[in-house]
Amino acid sequence: MSYAIINDGHTYKVAQIIETFKSHQQLLIIPENSKRKLKLEQTIYTLNITDIDKFMQTIANLLPDIDIQLLCAVIEENHKYTIWQLAELYFNERYSEAQLSALLFAISNHTIEFIDHKDGTFTKCSEEEQTNRKAILIEQQKQQLLFDEYYNRLIALENPNFDNNLNIIKLVNKPNKNAPEYRALMQASKTLQLTPLEVLHQVKVIENLPQFFIDTFISETFIDHTQQKITSQLDSRYSIVDNLNLDVFSIDDETTTEIDDAFSVTSGANNTHIIGIHIAAPALDDGLEDIVAEKISTIYFPGNKITMLPEQIIAQYSLVENNTLPVVSIYFVIDHEFKIQEYYSKLERVKISKNLRIEELSKLFSTDGFRDNAHHAYTSKLNLLYAFANALEQERGKPSVSSLNFDYNFSF
Repeated sequence: MSYAIINDGHTYKVAQIIETFKSHQQLLIIPENSKRKLKLEQTIYTLNITDIDKFMQTIANLLPDIDIQLLCAVIEENHKYTIWQLAELYFNERYSEAQLSALLFAISNHTIEFIDHKDGTFTKCSEEEQTNRKAILIEQQKQQLLFDEYYNRLIALENPNFDNNLNIIKLVNKPNKNAPEYRALMQASKTLQLTPLEVLHQVKVIENLPQFFIDTFISETFIDHTQQKITSQLDSRYSIVDNLNLDVFSIDDETTTEIDDAFSVTSGANNTHIIGIHIAAPALDDGLEDIVAEKISTIYFPGNKITMLPEQIIAQYSLVENNTLPVVSIYFVIDHEFKIQEYYSKLERVKISKNLRIEELSKLFSTDGFRDNAHHAYTSKLNLLYAFANALEQERGKPSVSSLNFDYNFSF
């Protein structure tokens, strides 16, 4: 039998040569007894031995006594040495094959002190390179410990306690494949025979799957503005006056979270009324142009929506009762026949008095306005708005809504 020392691309091993071809050899790797096909150049040297077990035992006995630091002390930095040169320096020119092979295995295991060129030649690293390699090794050990911890927790279907700064969307969709979190997740997924998403859901890293898919869509579709500092400064070009005594109220259904318009009804001179329509004015904020230009509109889908503006801006400009806010107002002066006599607009700050909800109002309303027995703080104002709307409808020539038509609203 013929034996050789080979490099399989990762490390040096002893192998039995089964058959040699023009460009490769069929080998039996020892001691794992696995057959491999390797290129001829991956054979470092052949061995002239008959008893493989005795040879392997001799190497095992030699390895603990090899002093790599002593070898490093007698060779130069950044100079390439063959294993034969190093064996002659360390043992003497009469070294044995077992000594040569033991030294080869020992040096290849000292990746901090030596650069292994995978062909039986080595270069001693400089002190700076050794320091860098030590740091890399420490980091690799740290990453391995994290991998082990994450993997063991995942296969036990326990929360792995990933770093709080870990972006779970990126972990699933655009991962760093060298990260211990990703490697542990993939290995656990394979072990448990579940998809990575199923694993993360079961261990409660992703508790709300629908929200996760929404967040994924947002992250893939829009620029991330979450870290953007929005100054919320009103543009200095605009002159905004206060009109804080006005009774302003909105009318929306219960699911409305962005209240963007409201009304006011006041008495004017000569038996007239002034109807005000007040529109929320985040456009006055000079820090929102890029965000608004990117999204253009709110995205609606069954059961939910993705708002055009960030939540902090919605909270700041939504016409929620008891808040004082800048608005764009347009006023219509109407006579007793509901004819528009005059209209004008202005920028102003108003205080929102009340957010009325359609679900409550519909219980009190009929086709003629409020029922006679209905009592509400805004009865007269809502009746006036309703009569004005009917008058505008007649003027447009649009037929009144038939009482046989029903409006169905579903809220999930």
